[in-house]
Amino acid sequence: MAKSAKTSRPRIKSSSRSLRGPKPAGRTVVTLKPAMSAAQAGVDILRPLVGRFFELAGGLGVESDTEQVHKMRVVARRIRSAARMFKRVLGKGLLALVGKLKAFVDALGAVRDEDVFIEFLRGAVRRIQPVHRPTLRALLDERLARRHRLYLRAVKAIQSEAFGGLERRWRRAMDAPATRGQDAHTTRDGLAAGEFAARRLSKLLDKVLHFDRPLDSYRPVKLHRLRIHFKRLRYAGEFFESLYGQQLVLLVVEPAKEMQDFLGGAHDVEVFKKILQARGKASNSRQAADAIDDLCKLLDRRHEELVGKAQKGMKGFIEDKEACEKIISAAASSV
Repeated sequence: MAKSAKTSRPRIKSSSRSLRGPKPAGRTVVTLKPAMSAAQAGVDILRPLVGRFFELAGGLGVESDTEQVHKMRVVARRIRSAARMFKRVLGKGLLALVGKLKAFVDALGAVRDEDVFIEFLRGAVRRIQPVHRPTLRALLDERLARRHRLYLRAVKAIQSEAFGGLERRWRRAMDAPATRGQDAHTTRDGLAAGEFAARRLSKLLDKVLHFDRPLDSYRPVKLHRLRIHFKRLRYAGEFFESLYGQQLVLLVVEPAKEMQDFLGGAHDVEVFKKILQARGKASNSRQAADAIDDLCKLLDRRHEELVGKAQKGMKGFIEDKEACEKIISAAASSV
């Protein structure tokens, strides 16, 4: 007698660490010299990132893997951040390639966003009232199924001929004479890497410090913008770490990463609430509506906690302003 088939939730291979925790995504410190051209510095920073991204893409398989998706998305963000930072010295060609990469990165991002939401739902099952747990488990099943569909769509895109062609174009761009930092290509601004780094870091630090009011007085869209500024400051600090050493890491990179995590978590809360509230409006069940309300209260408390932590971190940044500025200017003076 044949056994009846059992239905089950799509299985996801997941890391035991928190999805928002400190997870290195293959980052390496690139050795730069203050007097080298800014264009050469840009290529030296981009080349290992591009190689790492396509290496990770080759390992993306049918089995859903949260860690692999996370790593690819982080490396892609670093590629986009570096290309944006060096666009004046490396030209529009690389920016065009970044634009071509966006569709694939967005597909990965949709999967990653589901991973974070699913982790929240799994944790919430243990924290809400028992009467609301069946509703939450049903929602979790729906999101797992949605995540599975998004993952298969992302894998299909990355295994496509278009992605293979893009990889070849990226590798040619990284090896082309025009992107090797030759003098003919760097006269657009003529900056050495040390001076370029100091200017970029100083500008990014100013954007962060422009937020001088208590953070709970800003609308969510402004806090999201602040998170983006911290992300760019962090990545820039990582790119130029070899020009500064551990002082920059301790005073700028690590605090910026912490702020990025706090504000990123707060942004996640806002996104989760919108998803849940839309689900609540679409439901005709009073029990489901009560369960959604219970979850939203959890999210409100989490948002308040994260913004409070970010406020403390922001205070530290403001207090260390002069020390940060002094360290940042050091690279320019060493040229």
